[in-house]
Amino acid sequence: EAAVRETVTVNTCGYSLEDGCDSVSFWQRKKIVGVSGWHISDESFHSEPSSWKCGSFSYQPYPNMMDTALESPPLCLGENSSLTFWHRISAEAGTSYPYWAEDAGVVEISTDGGNSWAILSPLSGYPCRASSSNTIFLDPYQKCYSGESGWSFQEFDLSGFQGPVKLRFHFASNEQYGYGGWYIDDIQINTEV
Repeated sequence: EAAVRETVTVNTCGYSLEDGCDSVSFWQRKKIVGVSGWHISDESFHSEPSSWKCGSFSYQPYPNMMDTALESPPLCLGENSSLTFWHRISAEAGTSYPYWAEDAGVVEISTDGGNSWAILSPLSGYPCRASSSNTIFLDPYQKCYSGESGWSFQEFDLSGFQGPVKLRFHFASNEQYGYGGWYIDDIQINTEV
């Protein structure tokens, strides 16, 4: 017999959210500029059978001049909230330290229904900085995800936020060189209400 696996658990008002990224679930794909590169992919994952990917539908490089986000619906945060997920990335970055990102991703939060967004920093810190001459949405030297990285665990402290918020994974590419993309899996949002 084939096993049946439920991958999404959502409790009312943000008690917790767990998404194995094996179905479209409730995340919304937002095209800011160019194409929306977010889709479910079985090319690479932390947990079988798939993950969210920002990039091409095949193993081809992602398109240039893409600015896109994977956005949650409103979540009601209580106390001691956190966001965790696994990710891997293959994006254009220079080799000097900290790696100068030409294409990059960050995690953002909105407390006003998505009208404005603030960049969140992982507990371990972002490994790269936006190039001083980048043409994507990040300010020069803004810390971010970029370069080449295998699957790694990421944790964000959301305890400074309460009430309704939206979260998003925001990725953009400049006008040159596409790479493999950004993969997100095993997303968990926990809070105490």
